[in-house]
Amino acid sequence: MESPVVPSAVLHAIRDAGLDIHPKDVVYMLGRERFVATNRGKMSARREQIFAFLARKASDPTQFYGLPPHQVPELGSRVDL
Repeated sequence: MESPVVPSAVLHAIRDAGLDIHPKDVVYMLGRERFVATNRGKMSARREQIFAFLARKASDPTQFYGLPPHQVPELGSRVDL
């Protein structure tokens, strides 16, 4: 499976644009949702549990996109299924 390496693409974009930005000064913002299975949601309890389990097992976007962890702040929220 191929996975993109975003920092490499950003470096090329910085060079192509002629910007005076060091790649270590770039910040990659990520959003994250935590799915919670409660009885207040609109899905059946079993489906909520399965969906929440699969969402927890999804690959980490920082690793998938090849981002340097010290340059990635994450903003998140909890979503009731």
